[in-house]
Amino acid sequence: MPGEIEIIEGIIHTKLTGELNFDAILAHLNELLELEGQVDDHYEFMDLAEVESINLSSEDITQFSKIGKQVGDTYNKSILAIYAPSNLAFGIGRMFEIISESIHVTQVEVFRKRDDALEFLSKVKLANQ
Repeated sequence: MPGEIEIIEGIIHTKLTGELNFDAILAHLNELLELEGQVDDHYEFMDLAEVESINLSSEDITQFSKIGKQVGDTYNKSILAIYAPSNLAFGIGRMFEIISESIHVTQVEVFRKRDDALEFLSKVKLANQ
């Protein structure tokens, strides 16, 4: 799963494409940890609009939530807005959101509309400044 990361106005913009699987998500989490020092807080917009297939189990999602705790612990604030327009991506995102709530400090929200996700992040970032 190729992906790209760009930092725009303090927000990490991640665009994932192709197949979403365990190895791809693990690689992404490691990329986020490498961004330490480039941004003060973890405000991330994750775009899943071009994901063509998803090969993840509920165990994978639980494992990602546990690994994601490292990302949350690295930053003062950790907020993730997932843009997931397809039903499957939205469902996977919601599972991650629910599991993450009980494991770590990263606030995860899932949206079907891109503008809603970006607006949410902007408002939260502004409120926390």
